[in-house]
Amino acid sequence: MTHGATCRVFLILCCAPVFVPPIWPRAPRTSLRSQLRSLPERNADLGRANGFFPYTYADFQRTPEEVWTVWEAAVPDEQTRSGLAQMDLPEASRWALLVESLRWAARGHDFLSTWAESAQGLPKETLQTEMSSQSSASTLIRLAVKALAELLARSRQPVEKSEFCALLWFLEFSLSEQARDEKQISDMWTSVLQALQDQKVERLDPGVKGADLLVCVGDVLRVIHECCSAMKLKCPWPKDISYLDADALLFVNMVKAFEKEKSKWKPVASSFKAARAAQNLRQLVYSAPFQMDTIMQRYRKLFQNAKSDQEMLIGSSLQLGLKVDKKEEAVEASEQDEVEDLEELEEEDVEEDVEDDDEEDEEDVPKLSLEQRRQARVEWDPEVIRHQTSTEDAEVADQLGRAAMYMHHITAPWKQRFIREAAKRAGLSGICVFGKPGRILVEGPFVMVSEYTARIKSWPWKRCDLEGPWTVNASEGRAFKGFREIPKVDFKKEVAAAGISLKGIRAS
Repeated sequence: MTHGATCRVFLILCCAPVFVPPIWPRAPRTSLRSQLRSLPERNADLGRANGFFPYTYADFQRTPEEVWTVWEAAVPDEQTRSGLAQMDLPEASRWALLVESLRWAARGHDFLSTWAESAQGLPKETLQTEMSSQSSASTLIRLAVKALAELLARSRQPVEKSEFCALLWFLEFSLSEQARDEKQISDMWTSVLQALQDQKVERLDPGVKGADLLVCVGDVLRVIHECCSAMKLKCPWPKDISYLDADALLFVNMVKAFEKEKSKWKPVASSFKAARAAQNLRQLVYSAPFQMDTIMQRYRKLFQNAKSDQEMLIGSSLQLGLKVDKKEEAVEASEQDEVEDLEELEEEDVEEDVEDDDEEDEEDVPKLSLEQRRQARVEWDPEVIRHQTSTEDAEVADQLGRAAMYMHHITAPWKQRFIREAAKRAGLSGICVFGKPGRILVEGPFVMVSEYTARIKSWPWKRCDLEGPWTVNASEGRAFKGFREIPKVDFKKEVAAAGISLKGIRAS
C-alpha cells in the first residue's frame, strides 16, 4: 500500500465516527413520581404565574421536577375543595372546571385554586350558566395525551409523532376496564403484525421506543383520577391502572407500526372507538409539539395552543382562573411580538434582504432592520389615494367594491392594529376574525378596497388568499356598518345574514 493510500485509509477511519449515528439509546423519559415516590411539599406560590403563557422562548423549557411538580399540584387541596363545596356547582360546571384546570396545569398554572379564590362572591346562577361541559372517556383521553405532550416538551423530553399517534389509539381501546373489548385488542394485534411482519418487538428491553412513555402517561391519568375524586366526579377509569402493563408490548409495537406506516395508518377499522381515536388524532396532531420539531417550533405550538385556549375563555367566568394584571398584559404583548418576529423572519421573502449581484453600490445600501421593514409596510395614507382617484376618474371613486381575504393566521399585534385602524381611516366597513385562521371581509370605495387588500397581501404570510375586489351595485349598498372584529364562530353567520356569497376562498 502506498503512502497516499495509507493516509486516505487513516483519514477515513478517523472521520468515520462523525458520520455514524449514535447506537446508544436516549435517556428514558421520567415523570416526577417515577423519580420521587414521596412528593415534595406543595409550594403556595407554585403555578401562580400571571398571564396565559408566562414563558419566553429562552426559558419555556424547565427541569422535569419543576414541570411535573406543577402538574401534581393540579389536584385541589383542602382549601380549594372547601371553596368549591360552598359554591355548590352543578356537575356540568365542575366538569368544565376540571378540564380547564388540567389543561392549564400542563402549562404551569394552578388554575383551579386561582379560579376558586377569584370566583368567591359571584352569583351562583352566573357561574352555572356560563360554565357547562359534558365530559366522556374520549374527551379525557384527548386531554391526557395533549397534556402529556406539552409536559414532556417543556421538560426537554418531547414525544415522537409515532408515539403520540399510538398513545391516542392505545388508550381509546385499552384504558376503560369496563368497556374493554378483547376481540378488538386481538384485532389490533393482528393489524400490527401485518404491518410489521418480521419486525415485531418481542421484549421490552431498555431503549425500546415508547416503553418509557407508559410510565409517564400513567402518572398523568392518576392525577386526572384524583382530580375527579376531589371534585366528586366519576372518572372513566380506576385509580389503579396497572392492567395497562399487560398490553405494554402491544403499545411499543403500535409505535413501531405507526413509525413505519405513518400517521394515516389505522390499527382497527369500522368501529365506534376507531372513529373516535381517528377524530382525536386529527384534532391534535398538527398542534402537538414533537421531537422532530425545532425548539422554536415547539415553543410556537405551545404558545399558540395556550393563546387559542385563553381566547375561548374570554367572556366567561372561567377566565378568572388566569390571573392577569396590567403589567402582565404588556409582557404577553412582548411575548407575542417575539413569536411573530421569529415567524416573520422564517416566512418573508428573501428578496427584501438580498440585492442584485450586478449592482455596483451593493455595499453602500444599508440593510433594513425588521422594525424598519415593518414600519414601511404600515405606512399608508388613504387621503393620497382619495386625491389621486378624484383627479383621475370620478366614476371609479363612486363605485362600491368588496373583497374577502383568508389567512392561515392573524396573530401579530402590528398586523391586527393596521387592519382595524386603516379600515376606519379609509372609511371602509366590514368584519374581521383574528387568530387562527384569520379572515377579512371589507367593503367601500372600489379603489380604496383594492389598495387596502393589496397592502395587506404584500406582507409576509404563511398563507393568504384574496377574493376580489369585485364591484357591488349601488342599489345594493353596504352590508355592514363600520368595521369590527367578530369571533370566528360568527363569521359564517354574518356573511349569510349580509346575503354575500364567498366561493373563491373558505367561507366557513
